[in-house]
Amino acid sequence: MENLASKSELQGGHDIPFKQWEHHKLAVQGLYRTCLISSVAFPLLGIGDAIWRSAGGQADTVEGSVVRLCVATFCSVTAATYVKIRGSAVSHPFLISTVLLWLASSVCGLSAAHTGGFTSPYGYGLAPGILIWAMLMPGGWRQTIGPMLGAYISYLTVLLGVVGFSTYGRAELSMTFFQLIGVVAGILVSEAIEKWRIRLEQASITDSVTGCMSRSYIISRIDEYLRSRERKERVFSVLLVDLDNFKQVNDRYGHAVGDEVLSQTASIMMSMVRNTDICGRYGGDEFVVLLDDCNTEQAKTVAEHIRDRVSKNTILATKTLITVTVSIGVATTSSNTGIMARDLLKMADEGMYQSKSAGRNSIQHMGTNT
Repeated sequence: MENLASKSELQGGHDIPFKQWEHHKLAVQGLYRTCLISSVAFPLLGIGDAIWRSAGGQADTVEGSVVRLCVATFCSVTAATYVKIRGSAVSHPFLISTVLLWLASSVCGLSAAHTGGFTSPYGYGLAPGILIWAMLMPGGWRQTIGPMLGAYISYLTVLLGVVGFSTYGRAELSMTFFQLIGVVAGILVSEAIEKWRIRLEQASITDSVTGCMSRSYIISRIDEYLRSRERKERVFSVLLVDLDNFKQVNDRYGHAVGDEVLSQTASIMMSMVRNTDICGRYGGDEFVVLLDDCNTEQAKTVAEHIRDRVSKNTILATKTLITVTVSIGVATTSSNTGIMARDLLKMADEGMYQSKSAGRNSIQHMGTNT
């Protein structure tokens, strides 16, 4: 295994597996909402169709029955999908949602063909429908542009396949552009929402003083590591790092210097782990370092390098150079052992307190020697 303590890369916390898991979770939520909204929206479109027919003085026809059958079938499909996936694991939520979007667009096209063509209520409902779908699904324009363009093409293909080009005039051209604008708006809105989501996510999981990950994020990552079946037989370690006599620094030099001490300590830790490892602020002057695929001896080596680097770092405080030290507790385990994040952190915490009892500026290991 490579030297963990010599790599100077950006800290992890945004590694691909966890990002995929986050994206999957958001896609599942988007799929739930797609099913619910579709089950409500299509009956409303059917009501709009009935009003349109009534206002035009048109008698009910076979075409009207076909439209109602299509709408009822699609509503049944979305409702059945929702019931099927609710409360159970969903393997491909984005794909399922895309298929539902294309199916909805095809139903819109077929229904529009029998209720006025391009100027049908179903034609007016296509653009808002695509826009709403773009707002529900994650990934930004790179992931949503294909499904949205596919939905638009499905609608036009079905509609033109039934009514043909013989009735295509200026009004139909205007409606086509209106729907295309809806697709473009969906792409832009999807990207804007994704950027804001990332910014909010970063703000919620990042400590503003140190730039480390937040306590809640670290705990969720440890739990995810412990539960992951894909990580079976892989070990990982947790370091609980506590600044020695940090209260005296705050009392003597002020909170601004205290924040600088925290910031520089965090920077040292982040510079000494790999980009697959994570550093987080656990409490006021406590930090957690999550070392992926790292056994006991390797974790102790990393902890020793961090302890040594922190003790040699100098910080300017009111024209005086000060140094701080850290006490570190180390705990090591593997996936699927049945323990929870709080148990692993408790072991590391006990190791840290033993380090304090041993005179501070030291390292103690607790838990499984793996």
